[in-house]
Amino acid sequence: VSGQWSVVSGGAVSRPHHSCQLSVVSMGTLTTNHLPLTTTVSGLEVLSVSADTFLNVGERCNVAGSRKFLRLISEGQYEEALQIARKQVDDGAMVLDINMDDGLLDARKEMRHFLNLLASDPEVARVPIMIDSSDFQVITEGLKCLQGKGIVNSLSLKQGEEMFLRQAREVYRLGAAVIVMCFDEDGQATDYDHRIRICQRAYDLLTEQVGFAPEDIIFDPNILAVGTGIAEHAHYALDFLRATEWIHSHLPACRISGGVSNLSFAFRGNNYLREAIHAVFLYHAIQRGMNMAIMNPAAAVQYADIPTDLHEAIEDLLFARREDATERLIERAAVVQQSGQTAQRSDSAAVVQQSGHTEDSATVLISALQKGDAAPLQVAIEDLLSSGKTAVEIISGPLMEGMNRVGELFGEGKMFLPQVVKTARTMKQAVDILTPYMSQGNASESIHYRGKILLATVKGDVHDIGKNIVHIILTCNGFEVIDLGVMVPTEKIIETAVREQVDIVCLSGLITPSLDEMCRVAEAMEQEGLRLPLFVGGATTSLVHTAVRIAPLYRGGVFHMLDASQDPVVAHALLDPNRREETLAANVRQQQEVRERFAGKQESDSEAVRQRSGQSAKRSDSAAVVQRSGQRQDLLIRDLIPHIDWLYFYWAWRVKEDSDEGRNLLRDAMVWLRKESDNPHYALRTTCTFFPAQGTPEGIRMADGTRLIGSEKMAQFVLPEKDQIGIFAATISKQMLQDIEQLKATHDDDYQALLLQTIGDRLADAASAYMLLQAEQEHGKKGIMPAVGYPSLPEQQLIFQLAGYIDFQALGITLTENGAMYPQSSVAGLCILNPDAKYIV
Repeated sequence: VSGQWSVVSGGAVSRPHHSCQLSVVSMGTLTTNHLPLTTTVSGLEVLSVSADTFLNVGERCNVAGSRKFLRLISEGQYEEALQIARKQVDDGAMVLDINMDDGLLDARKEMRHFLNLLASDPEVARVPIMIDSSDFQVITEGLKCLQGKGIVNSLSLKQGEEMFLRQAREVYRLGAAVIVMCFDEDGQATDYDHRIRICQRAYDLLTEQVGFAPEDIIFDPNILAVGTGIAEHAHYALDFLRATEWIHSHLPACRISGGVSNLSFAFRGNNYLREAIHAVFLYHAIQRGMNMAIMNPAAAVQYADIPTDLHEAIEDLLFARREDATERLIERAAVVQQSGQTAQRSDSAAVVQQSGHTEDSATVLISALQKGDAAPLQVAIEDLLSSGKTAVEIISGPLMEGMNRVGELFGEGKMFLPQVVKTARTMKQAVDILTPYMSQGNASESIHYRGKILLATVKGDVHDIGKNIVHIILTCNGFEVIDLGVMVPTEKIIETAVREQVDIVCLSGLITPSLDEMCRVAEAMEQEGLRLPLFVGGATTSLVHTAVRIAPLYRGGVFHMLDASQDPVVAHALLDPNRREETLAANVRQQQEVRERFAGKQESDSEAVRQRSGQSAKRSDSAAVVQRSGQRQDLLIRDLIPHIDWLYFYWAWRVKEDSDEGRNLLRDAMVWLRKESDNPHYALRTTCTFFPAQGTPEGIRMADGTRLIGSEKMAQFVLPEKDQIGIFAATISKQMLQDIEQLKATHDDDYQALLLQTIGDRLADAASAYMLLQAEQEHGKKGIMPAVGYPSLPEQQLIFQLAGYIDFQALGITLTENGAMYPQSSVAGLCILNPDAKYIV
């Protein structure tokens, strides 16, 4: 029995907000201070969280936080995804956080499917589940799948009380505990006063108007990044700790949680340092009443093992005890690594001195930017000016080269956010030195590095930490920034962009629904006839989503910004008349490649395939009988080598057959082919099944009346009366696919990954040639084997019809919504054995 109780000695004990009553006979008075205030959640086993219990919530089953988990879910590799859940439980996770919020996933479907899988695994199903989503429909879908009492992550007041209460009542009806994020109509709470104000308001609404027991309320007072180099962020950790202490004291039955990895975002790339920061932070947070944390249960760094000087530097940062706390911790970060040994020096090392002479002035500027050191700027710039360089040439040359390098190092995790901020400020100082020289000399010299950028967090999203960092970096690089704030409607973005005549529109978003809002902005900009470059960024965005979903909606150029450091680099290039068209064209090429890769990696379930093909799930009897007669045939590589068409192999590598590169490629390919020639794990999976059909002027018509889309050219080779055609498919083995994907994912050997991919493509085509030879020998007729997507069968939608006759999934082939096959090295089409027959008109 838990909760808040009113007690009358010798009478009844009643629980407010609930209808049940319990009779208690007592000789004295029982007060709430003597009752255990316990939060109870469950999987197959009950888990009780008291005031002095700390709950470890596993964070790795989150598509937004784990690239590996996202890849596995996207590719339908659910068993491997389930292993991630198992490992978290083995590592000590007491609750599992499940998040499927990604713009390219059907989050409701994936949440339902994965939770059902978890329920089938007793070891995983014993722990409670936290349903994590910014889409309330996903939350309710998940709650309906749970076997026990789960936790909802999360609700907030950002859309006002009416929406908050409506969602809270539904969560209450479905029997879950709830996490409340510290957001309201004014946005994300970043200071102490705003945090506790939201907590008290949400508590009153949930207990007084919804009926929640206080122990089923969990507050997340927002763990935000510290050590960013931005002064406003210095008190983020301290204010969280103060708010935690207040909640523990004033709302004692409630629990306190947070996403710990957010804290150390500025130090990504140095896992040891990040885990050390987390350990010190958790020590102090737990002392103040924090009960739960979403974190990696397998973190290797223990609080007691942190060196004294590093421990002191981390506490200086967390408690904002020194103005130079970030700089001192950066110094420690340079020598602390996961192994505990001295870190390898980065490419941005200090100015190298050789034979007593410093580097040339251009290199000095590049090094100064990478170090964030303004001291050598004046002398180096004056030296370059005296040598005949113009101000714009200096900016477009060494300064931009330095910024580009910083962007690369930051993206590789070799530089931290505070260093990037210092770099941006150093860049601004360099520009300030050069500004007086801009109006001198050639009148045609333009200041193309300056521009006006509109910055906004899209409608429905209140996150602005990342946007603020972008603002600072852009400003430090000489751009004028119009920041519209958070939850900005599309109409306001368009209106401001037109009125202010901005050069670039920059959108930010953290939650998944923001992706749809970005699409709406892109569509509106297209309808308005704008041709301003559009930048999109934020945790929920990705290069793939930008290329596949947003870019096709707008012809002005849509750029995905992975890091804040990229914004000024790309913006400078777009505002440089000499580089604008090249930058736009390169972006278009990259996005086209992304779309092509994406088309080969998505899957469609069989029901969706049948719906798109226009076929009923129930086939005609004749087709069903023939299909059952078809069999999967695994073909060893040794049987396919003679049928490989090497012309397309060379074409894929853009080399000539008789060149040294071509000969080397063929040699490497043959080494692999011979090595695996008899290995059954690399055998290709194929099938070819024949069905009754006839040729007509409109195309090939199957016996069940279906006309095959786009088959007009091939119909002339099918008899107009009684005839038959084969439907075939071939794909590489699961082992070969795993080899390719692993090499791609780890980048251990990019050459080998591409070599295997191109070999796989050729083997799939060779398998179709082998099957045609088999069919010709069996039937005693010559034939042809056109494949879908090639000129003879150009309509890609035909693939959905073929999937209604043969079982692609039995071969391990899945179809994307656009009809592309996965694995990429797959082929499917028709086998026609009467190539000389023509229909009679």
